[in-house]
Amino acid sequence: MKNRIRFISVCENIDTAVKEDDFVPFRNIMNDWYAKDISTKTKASLYTKAKAGERMITVPIYGYKYDENKQWIIDEPAAEIVRRIFRMYLSGVGISTIARTLTEEGVDRPLKYKRGQDSEFPDWSRESIRSILTHQEYCGDTVNFKTLKLSYKSKKQIRRPKEEYLIFLDTHPAIITREEYEDISMLLEQQKRQTNKKSRKESLLRGFLICGDCNCNLIAQHAKVKTGFSTSYVCSTYHHHFRRCTSHSINEKLIIAKLIDTLQKLTEMYRNGELISYLDTVVFDDVKREQNETNEQLIKVNKRLEEIDVVIKNLYEDKVLGNISNEIFLDLHNSFREEKETLRNQVYSLSNKAVANRDNSQRINRFVQIIKEFSECEAITADTLNRAVIFNTIDHIVIGKRVPKEEKNQRQIDIYFKYVGLLGNFPH
Repeated sequence: MKNRIRFISVCENIDTAVKEDDFVPFRNIMNDWYAKDISTKTKASLYTKAKAGERMITVPIYGYKYDENKQWIIDEPAAEIVRRIFRMYLSGVGISTIARTLTEEGVDRPLKYKRGQDSEFPDWSRESIRSILTHQEYCGDTVNFKTLKLSYKSKKQIRRPKEEYLIFLDTHPAIITREEYEDISMLLEQQKRQTNKKSRKESLLRGFLICGDCNCNLIAQHAKVKTGFSTSYVCSTYHHHFRRCTSHSINEKLIIAKLIDTLQKLTEMYRNGELISYLDTVVFDDVKREQNETNEQLIKVNKRLEEIDVVIKNLYEDKVLGNISNEIFLDLHNSFREEKETLRNQVYSLSNKAVANRDNSQRINRFVQIIKEFSECEAITADTLNRAVIFNTIDHIVIGKRVPKEEKNQRQIDIYFKYVGLLGNFPH
């Protein structure tokens, strides 16, 4: 009563104005313990369901709906908007422009479409567009453990690192292809990289250049010359933290010349029928070896799981027949159960790796299709290359140290192509 605060609890028949109850603090502690215990058990139950592949999202995301069996199926009107958003972004349209376009066309936002609710913010926002672009569920996967709560006392959720996500592939119909999702993820990551916002000219290679020494991004610098603008790139670490790295300064024309030369060699190999055999030698051998290793590990783990099932069955028989005591049975049973859980996690990890390896074996065909499109051009020139072409062809480009005995600004340029990585030692 020090601060003249009256506490009333009808359920527990407490009123401090009538009579003080010294047991109230202890009752609060026990209630808190009970809440914590319930929270722990609930988390354990959800964790078990999530590891078993059950979807933790209670309401289907925009573009999906429930069928009569509570399974996700495609909601075609909304799914078409999702596909359009992905197509627009892949074609180079910015997030703000996509949001503005959908708003001007009167397309309902996800909340209004699903629930018919009006909002004081009826316009599409950058956040809603970005949320759609980052949902891996649109390529048919279930993604669990995206968020976590720090405490049962708080409802605030925080994002987990992507490495901690639990992903189950191909669990429902896909709205977009896996290739489109991977391309979008790569583009979103690249657009986080810094750029010179004061420049008057969009840099062609923005987000694709990496310093060969510090692995940071190169940023564009534009200078006005008689013919318009000249673009060069410098290491962002050097630019912002002088002397922590060297400048790695390089003119954009040198990178474009290197890229054109490499594409011309690959195009010529395609026309001569040499490209696939070359890629099989420099790329596919490693993929095939990794596939074989993964399959061997998967067979070994599954065999051990079968052995453990037989051992546990024999343990039960020995316990029933009285050959072993209950204490020994429990110790052995718990030990084998823990090993079985570990092996199941390995099966899940190896299975995902096997799926990824099968996808890797298709990457050569995708890259050959890219080179085929270049082969249909009369000549590959600087005008052939634009942001869309660069994005569809290049993964990243590493700018290294100066090449000895070359002109002043000549540097080592390593071009990593999409699907196949770094190529070199072209046959003559």
